[in-house]
Amino acid sequence: RLFWDAGKTGMGKIEVISFKNCVITDIAYSLICCQSSVDDCSIKKLIFDACTIHNISTAGWNFLYMFIPIEELVFNECTLYNEGKSTSLLDSRAAKDNIKITFTHNTVYQGAGTMFSLGNTYTGDDCQMVVEDNIFVCPDDKTVGAFWNITGGWWTISLKNNLFAGYEIPALGEDVGECVVENNY
Repeated sequence: RLFWDAGKTGMGKIEVISFKNCVITDIAYSLICCQSSVDDCSIKKLIFDACTIHNISTAGWNFLYMFIPIEELVFNECTLYNEGKSTSLLDSRAAKDNIKITFTHNTVYQGAGTMFSLGNTYTGDDCQMVVEDNIFVCPDDKTVGAFWNITGGWWTISLKNNLFAGYEIPALGEDVGECVVENNY
């Protein structure tokens, strides 16, 4: 049901978790679940590089169900498809003052949820999101939410050279940050 369940006891302070050239599949709930709110738990950097990720969160949880902060999340050259009913790659429970999200050179064929459901819990003044050179396709028989849900903190977002089919790119309020949008189709 879960790949890694740290439960409510936490996992300590982790510098880097890296998945490279992996096939991650058939996990009913979340890849990593940590429901601890212990202050001394955190992940500095979580990396997915050249992975194929599918059939995750089929029971309706988020890809990462974390109550601990993640400082940096990277997806590079990955293929993601057949994700769950309401999955979000990262939701607001993993809140920290600031976060950096890098999502580059990926292919996503997904028909559920909001890609990044960050809400108003990242309240720092240096949150960053780089989404460049990706292909996002929602299957014809599916409906996705907005690409992101961001309502707090100060964000600098670069959204460049992506193909979006079936995804809504919501505006980012001027009180929430700066968004550079170039060459997206």
